[in-house]
Amino acid sequence: LEYFRFVGTIMGMAVYHGKIFYSYFGLPFYKDLLERPLDINDLQYEDESIYRSMKKIEEAEDITSWELDFTITDKGEDGKPTVINLKKDEPDLLVTNQNKKEYLDLVLKHYFHSTEAQMQALKDGFYQFVPLELLKEFEPEELEQITVGTKDIDLNDLKLNTEYGDGYSDTNNVVKLFWEVMYTFTQEELKNFLQFTTGSNKVPVGGFSHLYGSSGPQKFTIIPKKFTGLPTAHSCFNRLELPQYTDKEKLKKDILYAITETQGFGLE
Repeated sequence: LEYFRFVGTIMGMAVYHGKIFYSYFGLPFYKDLLERPLDINDLQYEDESIYRSMKKIEEAEDITSWELDFTITDKGEDGKPTVINLKKDEPDLLVTNQNKKEYLDLVLKHYFHSTEAQMQALKDGFYQFVPLELLKEFEPEELEQITVGTKDIDLNDLKLNTEYGDGYSDTNNVVKLFWEVMYTFTQEELKNFLQFTTGSNKVPVGGFSHLYGSSGPQKFTIIPKKFTGLPTAHSCFNRLELPQYTDKEKLKKDILYAITETQGFGLE
């Protein structure tokens, strides 16, 4: 349990200091962290097929003829499908209109409360830095955002918080071409670009004005590349070395190749 407490402590420290905590927790995790009750709708983040089945049961007026019992099939410790009995003392009990709420509650308990001790240890660590009383006004989505950063990339915000050097400026023709290309990218391509240039595909808490480099606050910076070749990134410094392009399609092709086929950092 100390490992979970440690994770919670690091997570709490990150939120306290306004840093991103890299994780892939689902929304139910943040609801639990806020001590909000979980419901059937939260199952969609765990298992889409189970969610649809449970939702169908919940909304059905009569399930008498369905011949359901208090079991579900889930992955066992070995990763193989295993039948889980939700009521071990009554293995042959059928689900009826009268007891289906109990069945649904037991399904929720199986998926979300079978690790209560571990989750409590994580909470204990997290609440050391961010007490629950201070979080009560937050929605789960808001807590997720301040913990792991904004999911969608606001290109206007990035452009506003970009610096230039060694002769480049926002009026330079190459730079203008660069931003024209950037505005044609999908969110997924923008995330790949951000990963390539900063070492993370997450937007910092508070936006790009809060971008950090290896030595502290460091905005995204574009400078000319001294040699020919693909654009080069130094993610420790949030810096992009951009060659002197004159062809927009060539620029786009090279950036896409760079962000998908090459490493996202360089050493100096």
